[in-house]
Order: sequence, then structure tokens, then C-alpha cells
Amino acid sequence: MTHPVLFALLVLPVATALACRWLGQPKQRDRFHVAGSCATALAGWTLAAAVFSDGQPVLAAGEFLAVDALSAYMVTLVVTIALLAGLHSPAYLRNDVAHGGLPEARTAEYYLWFHLFVATMLLVVTVNNLGLLWAALEATTVVSAMLGGFYQTKPALEAAWKYLMLCSVGIVIALFGVLLTYYAASVSGAETVSLNWTDLRVVAAQLDPRYMKLALVFVVIGFGTKAGFAPLHAWLPDAHSQAPSPVSAILSGVLLSCALYAILRFIAIGAPSVGPGLPKTLMIGFGLASVAIAVPFLLVQRDIKRLLAYSSVEHIGLSALAIGIGGPLGLYAGLLHLLNHALVKAFLFLLTGAIVQRYGTRRIAGIRGLLATAPITGTLLMVGALGITGMPPLSMFVSEFGIVVAGIEQAMWPAVAAVVVLLAVSFVAVLNPALQMVLGGGPKERFPVDSSRLQQLALLLPLGGMGLMGLVVPAPVTRALDLAVTQLLSMAGPGW
Repeated sequence: MTHPVLFALLVLPVATALACRWLGQPKQRDRFHVAGSCATALAGWTLAAAVFSDGQPVLAAGEFLAVDALSAYMVTLVVTIALLAGLHSPAYLRNDVAHGGLPEARTAEYYLWFHLFVATMLLVVTVNNLGLLWAALEATTVVSAMLGGFYQTKPALEAAWKYLMLCSVGIVIALFGVLLTYYAASVSGAETVSLNWTDLRVVAAQLDPRYMKLALVFVVIGFGTKAGFAPLHAWLPDAHSQAPSPVSAILSGVLLSCALYAILRFIAIGAPSVGPGLPKTLMIGFGLASVAIAVPFLLVQRDIKRLLAYSSVEHIGLSALAIGIGGPLGLYAGLLHLLNHALVKAFLFLLTGAIVQRYGTRRIAGIRGLLATAPITGTLLMVGALGITGMPPLSMFVSEFGIVVAGIEQAMWPAVAAVVVLLAVSFVAVLNPALQMVLGGGPKERFPVDSSRLQQLALLLPLGGMGLMGLVVPAPVTRALDLAVTQLLSMAGPGW
């Protein structure tokens, strides 16, 4: 079926970006920004509801755009986290301007790149053609690099350049996978040769397995660089730590997931011809490597935002591991973990953004006594730290427990044992600095911080989601996950 909201979803963030850049005074720009963020979120939720209501994909522009259950799930993640970051941004920018770290005129530039970033991510998860998906993912790199180097300090510019170079190299590697996929289709004898995933899924079993094996290797390595898979993650800690905190929330919460979505698209097309063995091995290998490499770095971090960045490597690895384990439970837990991670990490990056502005430093040793100076902020930081380490009854526990159970069901005992040990170490690595910042004595806050109601709402919404999802997965989320998992299993074929 077709749906007019699909066009609106892609047009709204671009229109908002242009309006914020070239129209109005600062307060008007803030209003344009918030209104555009809300409108984009509403369009995304409406589109997703239409797909989840009957399970049928939405097509538009001569099948140039296609949104099935998996795409709709990703659209929901993108617009939700973008809305939270959008609500938080005006007060965050005002504090930067007040503290002398940002000229007021540059807020228009921030809003321009912010909404273009959202637009490119939405294009990634709604475009039908795999070649255009590749181009859209590269566009997210270019646009988000502008935000990564937004403060124009030497560390920020170095981080943006490193991010741009490493992710572009990864994207070039992925391009070979896209070309090999097209070649595998062209020599398969299929009547129609197209890079539209809606066409390729019909002839997936006929694709030449020799070329598809190579394609999957290139795709997982190439897009895995953008997803932050270790050891391809070198750009991630620098980019996340130097970007404005609302941007860090989007980078961690949904950009990594968009790259994982691209990998899933190719796996669903390649698995019927090559079998589940190779893609499972790749996902399990990169998943375990990401968790194993990230956890030791968590133990030695002295920068709060770099700590959260390495946590992102850990959790994208857990999602990849769950997908590699496979089966209905593995896929369900992996996709649910993307949602839980997005909520918790958005909450933590937005919260720590305010803390960093209050203390004037990202160094953990320079942030002390939060419970005494800002009791609510200190309490929230502890809740967030417990949430990201998977403590019950918060949401991350549910998906992490599901991943462990899925591994046990598939008799992957070494992987399960390794993950349990690493999660225990991660608990200590995150909770120890959180306790130091909340309870420790030492440096006090240096700057007054303006906290608006929108900024408070941006923290309360994911906090509520963390608590609710830890107790029960709401029916709409269950419906969305069931549809996405059923679709992936039907496309990947037997054995997944």
C-alpha cells in the first residue's frame, strides 16, 4: 500500500533544517526546531502504526521507498531519539552560549546539520534500493561529521576528521559488497535484476552463493565499521565525546543501529543462498569481539563521555551477538536491545551533557558531590548507570537476559559464559565512576545551568521508558518486534 506520510517524513526534517538556518531570530529558530522535531516524530509514529496495524509494507514513489516491519521499527527508533535530543537542544545551546563556548549565531548552523542528520538516517531505513541505502549511509557520515566537529576545537576537528576518514573507508568496503550482490543477482538467471530489496528477497535463493559469500563479508566489515564493531570502532570514542551531547545521544542511540539495519538487509537476502553458517559466524564473531574489547577500555576511562561511548561498542556488540545466535528469541532480544540501549543511552548522554556544562569538564575526577549539589541530577545519574549495566527492574536487564537465554537455547555455552563474565566486569567499570561522581568529595559545580521544561521532559520520557520496559514490554512494542522477527526469519530461510 502507499501512504502520504512517508513523503512527509522525509520532507519535514529538511524543511525544518532550512527554516532554522535562514529564517527568524534565535527564539524563533528554537520554536522552528522544536516544532519540526515534533512534526517529524508524529509522522514517523503515524507511518509505523500504519505498517504495524496490518503488517503490510508501505511503498511510495514507484517503489523507490519501501517500509516494512523492520523499517518501521527503525523509523520509530530514529524519530523518538531525535525528538528527545531535539527537545533537549535549545536549553543545551543556551548554556553553551552563556558560558562563552559558542557564539549565538552558530545555533542556526547546529539546527541545520541536526535536522539534515535526521533526514539522512530516515532515508537509510526507508529507501528500497540497496545502492541508495549505501549512499544514504555515507550521507549520514558527512552530515554528522559536521556536528562532531561543531565546537571547532582542535580535539573536535581531529575527531571529526578521524570519523570521516575511517567510516568512509568502511563505506567503500561495503560498496564492494553492494556491487557483488548485484553481480550475484545478474548471473543467477533471475528474470529481473535489481538492487531493490523487495525484488531481491523474491529471488534470494537463486543468487550465486560464491559471490554472495564475498558480498556478505564486505558488507559486514564495511557497514560494521559504521556500526562500531570492534576492532573497527576506533572513530567512535572520539566522535561521541567531542560532539554536542544531544548529537552524541543520536550517534549512540540510533546511528549505530542504522548501520546494523543495513547489515540485516543484506543478511536476509544472502542467507537463503549461502546458508546461515557464514552470516551467523560473522555476527557472533564481531559481537563477541566488540563486547570483549570494549569492557577493558571501560575500566580505564577518565572521561565520562568516552566511557559512555565504549559502552555503545559493548551494547551494539550484544545486539550483533543476539542476531548471530538467531532463532525467534535471539532476533527478538537483539532488536529489543537496540530499543533499550537507545532509550538508556539517550538518557545518559543528555543527562551528562547537563552535568558537563555544570562542572565545565568531562573528566570524571573533576565531577564530584552531585548528590549534595544537585540531588535530583545525582540520583538520575545513578539510575542511568544501573540501567546501562542491566540491573533489574530496568529495561536493559530484559533484553540482556533474553540474549543469554537465546544462547543457552542454541547450546552456545562458551559464548554465554564469556558474555556473563564480561557483563559482570562492565557492571563494576560503569558503576564505580558513577559512585565517585555522585558521592565523592572534591570539585564543585562551576557554572549555573539553565534547565527548561522541554529539557526536563527529554529526560523524563526515556526514564519512564526504561522503567516501564523493565516491567513489561508494551503490546505495541511486542507487536512491532513480532512482525519484524517473523519477517526476518521468513526472508533468511531455514536454519536462522
